[in-house]
Amino acid sequence: MRRGVAVLIGLVAGMLAGLMPVSAAVLIVEYAIPNSGPNGIVTGPDGNLWFTDAGNNSIDRFTLSGTVTSYPLPMANTIPSE
Repeated sequence: MRRGVAVLIGLVAGMLAGLMPVSAAVLIVEYAIPNSGPNGIVTGPDGNLWFTDAGNNSIDRFTLSGTVTSYPLPMANTIPSE
């Protein structure tokens, strides 16, 4: 993860928010993830953020450029949480 960037997870709102310090101010950027229930966010060895997505029954990858890729789980209704 890039130095100086903090990422928050919106468990109820279905979103990720990045806190990116810009000089003395802080810029908050939100990324909507429709129908999601993000949880268990970690930084992967690839530098991207990975999290479970109970709402979409998937494991998702989030890049700092704002791209979200979902990897559906093979069994329906597994409700991943961490």
